[in-house]
Amino acid sequence: MRGSDEFDARYELEPNPYDSFAAWEGHWFETFGQELKYVETRDAKRVWTLLDAEDQLWIVSGFHYVNRVGYLVSMSHWSDSRETYVVA
Repeated sequence: MRGSDEFDARYELEPNPYDSFAAWEGHWFETFGQELKYVETRDAKRVWTLLDAEDQLWIVSGFHYVNRVGYLVSMSHWSDSRETYVVA
């Protein structure tokens, strides 16, 4: 399983324009309100969902709703719709 260090090395993230103090060094987007609306306007192949499952935090390519805790938006497209990283 790939880890978050590999994710960080591979993908540059778009900063959250609404909250410079957001988690993930200012790149975390909430799952509601203006932040969610903003994420929904981004290219879907640049959106990542942070999921809380199996007592672990996961970074998964694409929009997901079940177990979501936040979103990240990369500057480049993900390469695989099943791309997954575990957060250490």
